[in-house]
Amino acid sequence: MMRSGPAALSAGGPRPGDAGGGNLLSRLIGGRAVRYNRFLDKIGAAPFVAKIPQDFGADEENVILGLGPTAVVAAAATATVSINVPRDCIIRKLLVADLAGGNNFLVTAITVEGKSYLLGSSAPGQLFNAVNINAQPSFDVPVAGGTPISVTIQNTSAAGQTYAVAFTID
Repeated sequence: MMRSGPAALSAGGPRPGDAGGGNLLSRLIGGRAVRYNRFLDKIGAAPFVAKIPQDFGADEENVILGLGPTAVVAAAATATVSINVPRDCIIRKLLVADLAGGNNFLVTAITVEGKSYLLGSSAPGQLFNAVNINAQPSFDVPVAGGTPISVTIQNTSAAGQTYAVAFTID
């Protein structure tokens, strides 16, 4: 197996101008240059590396858009978390975690550039619980970089709660 990573340079590994495309941290797998991944290499899973083309940047690898945690939300109160999307992406699934470990919340608003994606008054927290990801609705909304996104949550517990909010993205 061809060695990869920084150590490969001294062992005759890919060099600038080789099939590695000038990326010093690349390797050849099946005659194709792919990016080096230390973790996968360490566990002997090099074939998985071939699924990620070497010219992907960090933006293409991002899969979660975090809107951040809320401050403590008092009982029956609401909190809104928002972000201006840092790059073009497609928002997929909304994930909301009640950091106390329950489903003590309602999602009362989901807006993208001022457009509402929640009709009616609210949706139950269980629908967006991070544990329930395979049963969640997928928004599949293309969003340009700089677009404001916000999610409003209402605490339904008798005590103050903190929530974390994110979207899966492509």
